[in-house]
Amino acid sequence: MSISSVEPIPGGKVEGKIRPPGSKSLTNRALICAAFAQGASRLRGSLQSEDTAVMIDSLQKIGISVDQADGGQTLSVSGSNQAAPGPAAVDLFIATSGTSVRFLTAALSAAGGEYRLVGVERMHQRPIGDLIHAISPVLEGSITADSPGGCPPVRVHSKGWNGGDVTVAGSVVLSTSGQLLTMTTDDMDLAGTLNTGSSYVMVECTSAGQTVGLGAGVGRDR
Repeated sequence: MSISSVEPIPGGKVEGKIRPPGSKSLTNRALICAAFAQGASRLRGSLQSEDTAVMIDSLQKIGISVDQADGGQTLSVSGSNQAAPGPAAVDLFIATSGTSVRFLTAALSAAGGEYRLVGVERMHQRPIGDLIHAISPVLEGSITADSPGGCPPVRVHSKGWNGGDVTVAGSVVLSTSGQLLTMTTDDMDLAGTLNTGSSYVMVECTSAGQTVGLGAGVGRDR
């Protein structure tokens, strides 16, 4: 039996430009910021995926207009200072999207209203207790995770945040800090537009036995 071999021949350097596909995580973060900002936003380079689809569907169910173009790569979002929940609790299906359930939980707890965030069975095995624990002290209302171990479905019954401080350990998953800091970003001022309180999120990070704090605030000088 003969064995064939291939010898690569260098052809010189390769030059050009490529555009990588969008990120579902970054798309969902941008959607949350655009949804609760004032005025219209256009998001380019978005990723069309199940995660972004359930986020868009959830935002539309609470009264946020999201129009898609270019095969879902361009999203036009009409922002609102607050969600527009109906008289009854709004059921939001988030499938397996971790970014959707976490960012919607944080945003809707500040926006106010009654919501139930439900996913597939596997989603109901993914803990979200760290985020709920961080939000609870500043929440005017209640927030619970129905499955054992602090897992979804998540029930939110809220009149907004009360302006207290939030402290979250840097040792918990980074996404928890991200969701809370997104709600208090200076440029978007999300928590400030969603309720009348002012909140400060402090992330405690420990290194070499020393604890330092990283934080962002809304509605106060700090």
